[in-house]
Amino acid sequence: MIVTLIALFQLIKAGFFLSAAALLLFAPGALYGAAYDLSWLVALVSADGSAMVATAADMLRGSNPQHLLVSQVVTILLLLGVWLAYLGWGLLRLSSWARKSRIVFSLLQIVMALRVFLIFPGGIDSLELRVALSEAQWRELAVVVVINAAMAFYLLRDLNVVHAFGARDSR
Repeated sequence: MIVTLIALFQLIKAGFFLSAAALLLFAPGALYGAAYDLSWLVALVSADGSAMVATAADMLRGSNPQHLLVSQVVTILLLLGVWLAYLGWGLLRLSSWARKSRIVFSLLQIVMALRVFLIFPGGIDSLELRVALSEAQWRELAVVVVINAAMAFYLLRDLNVVHAFGARDSR
Protein backbone atom coordinates (compact mmCIF):
# COMPACT_ATOMS: atom_id res chain seq x y z
CA MET A 1 0.00 0.00 0.00
CA ILE A 2 2.67 2.52 0.97
CA VAL A 3 4.81 1.47 -2.01
CA THR A 4 1.82 2.35 -4.19
CA LEU A 5 1.61 5.80 -2.55
CA ILE A 6 5.33 6.37 -3.14
CA ALA A 7 4.89 5.29 -6.77
CA LEU A 8 1.87 7.59 -7.21
CA PHE A 9 3.90 10.45 -5.71
CA GLN A 10 6.56 9.84 -8.38
CA LEU A 11 3.88 9.76 -11.10
CA ILE A 12 2.29 13.01 -9.86
CA LYS A 13 5.69 14.71 -9.97
CA ALA A 14 6.26 13.27 -13.46
CA GLY A 15 2.90 14.65 -14.59
CA PHE A 16 3.78 18.09 -13.23
CA PHE A 17 7.18 18.17 -14.93
CA LEU A 18 5.88 16.88 -18.26
CA SER A 19 2.90 19.27 -18.21
CA ALA A 20 5.13 22.21 -17.33
CA ALA A 21 7.54 21.27 -20.13
CA ALA A 22 4.68 21.01 -22.63
CA LEU A 23 3.24 24.37 -21.58
CA LEU A 24 6.64 26.09 -21.76
CA LEU A 25 7.31 24.54 -25.15
CA PHE A 26 3.93 24.89 -26.87
CA ALA A 27 2.15 27.69 -24.98
CA PRO A 28 4.80 29.71 -23.13
CA GLY A 29 2.48 32.61 -22.37
CA ALA A 30 -0.54 30.56 -21.33
CA LEU A 31 -0.25 31.25 -17.60
CA TYR A 32 1.24 34.77 -17.65
CA GLY A 33 -0.75 36.87 -15.24
CA ALA A 34 -3.15 34.02 -14.55
CA ALA A 35 -4.91 34.07 -11.21
CA TYR A 36 -4.20 30.39 -10.64
CA ASP A 37 -2.71 29.61 -7.26
CA LEU A 38 -0.19 26.85 -7.91
CA SER A 39 1.34 27.00 -4.42
CA TRP A 40 -0.46 23.85 -3.24
CA LEU A 41 0.79 21.92 -6.27
CA VAL A 42 4.31 23.28 -5.87
CA ALA A 43 4.27 22.32 -2.18
CA LEU A 44 3.04 18.80 -2.96
CA VAL A 45 5.41 18.10 -5.83
CA SER A 46 8.46 19.60 -4.13
CA ALA A 47 7.81 17.93 -0.78
CA ASP A 48 10.69 15.53 -1.29
CA GLY A 49 13.15 18.19 -2.42
CA SER A 50 12.57 18.50 -6.17
CA ALA A 51 14.24 21.87 -6.69
CA MET A 52 13.09 22.31 -10.30
CA VAL A 53 9.46 22.66 -9.23
CA ALA A 54 9.78 26.28 -8.11
CA THR A 55 11.75 27.19 -11.25
CA ALA A 56 9.09 25.60 -13.46
CA ALA A 57 6.28 27.37 -11.60
CA ASP A 58 8.08 30.73 -11.90
CA MET A 59 8.66 30.27 -15.62
CA LEU A 60 5.04 29.24 -16.21
CA ARG A 61 4.03 32.57 -14.68
CA GLY A 62 6.46 34.50 -16.89
CA SER A 63 9.13 35.07 -14.26
CA ASN A 64 12.69 33.98 -14.93
CA PRO A 65 14.82 35.21 -12.01
CA GLN A 66 17.75 32.92 -12.89
CA HIS A 67 17.71 34.05 -16.55
CA LEU A 68 17.61 30.47 -17.79
CA LEU A 69 16.92 29.57 -21.39
CA VAL A 70 13.46 28.08 -21.84
CA SER A 71 14.92 25.29 -23.97
CA GLN A 72 17.27 24.29 -21.13
CA VAL A 73 14.47 24.24 -18.58
CA VAL A 74 12.17 22.30 -20.93
CA THR A 75 14.92 19.72 -21.52
CA ILE A 76 15.52 19.29 -17.77
CA LEU A 77 11.78 19.06 -17.07
CA LEU A 78 11.30 16.46 -19.80
CA LEU A 79 14.20 14.36 -18.52
CA LEU A 80 12.96 14.57 -14.92
CA GLY A 81 9.39 13.82 -15.97
CA VAL A 82 10.33 10.76 -18.02
CA TRP A 83 12.66 9.49 -15.27
CA LEU A 84 10.03 9.95 -12.55
CA ALA A 85 7.35 8.26 -14.67
CA TYR A 86 9.70 5.33 -15.26
CA LEU A 87 10.57 5.21 -11.55
CA GLY A 88 6.90 5.30 -10.54
CA TRP A 89 6.09 2.54 -13.02
CA GLY A 90 9.02 0.49 -11.69
CA LEU A 91 7.81 0.90 -8.11
CA LEU A 92 4.29 -0.16 -9.08
CA ARG A 93 5.77 -3.26 -10.71
CA LEU A 94 7.91 -3.91 -7.61
CA SER A 95 11.14 -3.72 -9.61
CA SER A 96 14.24 -3.91 -7.45
CA TRP A 97 16.06 -1.23 -9.47
CA ALA A 98 13.23 1.25 -8.75
CA ARG A 99 13.32 0.53 -5.02
CA LYS A 100 17.10 0.96 -4.92
CA SER A 101 16.95 4.14 -7.03
CA ARG A 102 14.32 5.73 -4.77
CA ILE A 103 16.39 4.84 -1.70
CA VAL A 104 19.55 6.36 -3.19
CA PHE A 105 17.75 9.54 -4.30
CA SER A 106 16.04 9.90 -0.92
CA LEU A 107 19.37 9.60 0.86
CA LEU A 108 20.96 12.14 -1.51
CA GLN A 109 18.12 14.58 -0.94
CA ILE A 110 18.51 14.18 2.83
CA VAL A 111 22.24 14.92 2.56
CA MET A 112 21.57 18.01 0.42
CA ALA A 113 18.94 19.29 2.87
CA LEU A 114 21.26 18.69 5.82
CA ARG A 115 24.00 20.61 4.01
CA VAL A 116 21.63 23.58 3.86
CA PHE A 117 21.05 23.22 7.61
CA LEU A 118 24.83 23.41 8.12
CA ILE A 119 25.40 26.27 5.68
CA PHE A 120 22.57 28.45 6.98
CA PRO A 121 22.51 27.86 10.75
CA GLY A 122 20.69 31.14 11.18
CA GLY A 123 22.42 33.14 8.48
CA ILE A 124 25.89 33.54 7.08
CA ASP A 125 28.11 36.53 6.51
CA SER A 126 29.24 36.60 2.92
CA LEU A 127 30.74 39.79 1.54
CA GLU A 128 29.06 41.56 4.43
CA LEU A 129 25.63 40.44 3.30
CA ARG A 130 23.47 38.66 5.82
CA VAL A 131 21.65 35.70 4.26
CA ALA A 132 19.14 33.81 6.34
CA LEU A 133 16.40 31.31 5.69
CA SER A 134 12.84 32.21 6.51
CA GLU A 135 10.74 30.18 8.93
CA ALA A 136 8.84 28.70 5.97
CA GLN A 137 12.11 27.62 4.32
CA TRP A 138 13.21 25.90 7.54
CA ARG A 139 9.86 24.07 7.65
CA GLU A 140 10.21 23.03 4.01
CA LEU A 141 13.69 21.66 4.67
CA ALA A 142 12.41 19.71 7.66
CA VAL A 143 9.59 18.27 5.52
CA VAL A 144 12.13 17.26 2.84
CA VAL A 145 14.24 15.45 5.44
CA VAL A 146 11.26 13.73 7.09
CA ILE A 147 9.59 12.60 3.84
CA ASN A 148 12.82 11.30 2.31
CA ALA A 149 13.88 9.61 5.55
CA ALA A 150 10.48 7.92 5.79
CA MET A 151 10.62 6.72 2.17
CA ALA A 152 14.21 5.47 2.46
CA PHE A 153 13.62 3.78 5.80
CA TYR A 154 10.42 2.12 4.64
CA LEU A 155 11.86 0.87 1.35
CA LEU A 156 15.10 -0.21 2.99
CA ARG A 157 14.03 -1.70 6.30
CA ASP A 158 10.46 -2.99 6.05
CA LEU A 159 10.87 -6.74 5.64
CA ASN A 160 7.55 -7.15 3.81
CA VAL A 161 8.66 -4.57 1.24
CA VAL A 162 12.11 -6.11 0.86
CA HIS A 163 10.54 -9.56 0.38
CA ALA A 164 7.92 -8.24 -2.07
CA PHE A 165 10.57 -6.66 -4.26
CA GLY A 166 12.78 -9.74 -3.92
CA ALA A 167 9.93 -12.10 -4.83
CA ARG A 168 9.14 -10.03 -7.91
CA ASP A 169 12.77 -10.14 -9.07
CA SER A 170 13.05 -13.93 -8.61
CA ARG A 171 10.10 -14.66 -10.94
